[in-house]
Amino acid sequence: IPTIPANNTLDWSIALPYGVDNITISTGVGSLLEGLAFYTQSCPDTDMDGMPDFQDTNSDNDGCPDAIEGGAGLDETDLVTVSSDSALDLPVDANGVPVSAAGGQSIGDSQDASIVAPDCIDPLPVELLEFTGETTERGSQLYWITATEINNDYFSVERSRNGIDFEKIGRVKGAGNSTEKINYDFLDGNPYIGKNYYRLQQFDFDGSSEFSNIIVLEYTKGGSFTLYPNPSKGQITLALDLPLGKDGVQIKVFDVLGKLLLEKNINLLEGSHIIDLDVKQFPPGTYEVVLTDGETISVETFVKVN
Repeated sequence: IPTIPANNTLDWSIALPYGVDNITISTGVGSLLEGLAFYTQSCPDTDMDGMPDFQDTNSDNDGCPDAIEGGAGLDETDLVTVSSDSALDLPVDANGVPVSAAGGQSIGDSQDASIVAPDCIDPLPVELLEFTGETTERGSQLYWITATEINNDYFSVERSRNGIDFEKIGRVKGAGNSTEKINYDFLDGNPYIGKNYYRLQQFDFDGSSEFSNIIVLEYTKGGSFTLYPNPSKGQITLALDLPLGKDGVQIKVFDVLGKLLLEKNINLLEGSHIIDLDVKQFPPGTYEVVLTDGETISVETFVKVN
């Protein structure tokens, strides 16, 4: 306990253990201290884990050690490899600071959880450069290119009618490990008539996986048509293009619930044709027009307005 000098002023300090935030000072019976002032300095705890930053090897709890995220530009090769404390490797200088830190380092990004040092980010198992496709007479032809692969077991090819509910339609073996561009392809020989949504699911050897972006291909089978005006108030016109061998087709109109509202049988030779449909009796809404010869050939939608 310090002794108060003759001038009745005293400057002294107390180092409190971490977690102690209040103390009681007793001045003795009958004594009186005037002008008593306290000044405290707190120890930051960025991630609020109960350990102050100066003792925490990962102050922002982002999974990357402070030793790497500090301002000295260090990386994993500077860390102790025989332990799991994320400390800097030996030797140390005269002050006990690891020489790799060059006398010490600034805070850097060690207290910002939104920033993770590149050395702490695991590389993607597969770097997909592009995923594309095209429709052909044989079906939907899909293509994709990888830039690098790490433990890549295989690709699962998936298809959907609506872009939400997908089904697996094929599997393509991966290259395992590669640092060169690799081209892949897959043919869907039985796509849906109309829009087809495709995606890839890439699997590692350990069973982990990730999805690619989704692409959309529209497939027609041996014929096509366009319709106008769209939206329409009372009549739509279909411009048909029938291939050789098609001498009779059906035109069907469905509402959004799949209810058949109109059906028309037409005997036509191959070539281009114009067909008018009266839709004045339809309430406002969205409708689907299907061109079929027993199998669906092509599908278009239109909007009926008042």
